[in-house]
Amino acid sequence: VLFIHGEEDAFVPTWMGRALYEACAAPKQLWLVPGARHAMSYAVAHKEYVRRLCAFFGRAALARRAGI
Repeated sequence: VLFIHGEEDAFVPTWMGRALYEACAAPKQLWLVPGARHAMSYAVAHKEYVRRLCAFFGRAALARRAGI
């Protein structure tokens, strides 16, 4: 599970994103995006967003092929 949360999100505070992350029992990653408000992580950090998303899906595809 990949959690992406804007550090400046006032609609869903960062502590809520961290709580969801901590409650998740599956393999997980948390990326808190500096300067991003609610639903603005892609706009604020486009290149890093795409890089992290591609890396995440790449790892998931490799794990699936390996039967993990």
